[in-house]
Amino acid sequence: MIQHRIHRDAEAEFWEAAAYYDAKVPGLALDFVEEVERALEAIKADPQRWRTRENGARRYNLERFPYYVA
Repeated sequence: MIQHRIHRDAEAEFWEAAAYYDAKVPGLALDFVEEVERALEAIKADPQRWRTRENGARRYNLERFPYYVA
């Protein structure tokens, strides 16, 4: 199984975004966390699905929130 790692800065940004969404609408942070979890699962299930970008990374755009997982 493919393991993933989350960069320290990305994790900090993730939790800041979750706090922001929860402050805007109670419970929205949970939706954000769940969507990121779904993205990670989709990437682990089929990591070659997304095209390689110029920097060599692949990028999964979240559907509901203006973030991506690379």
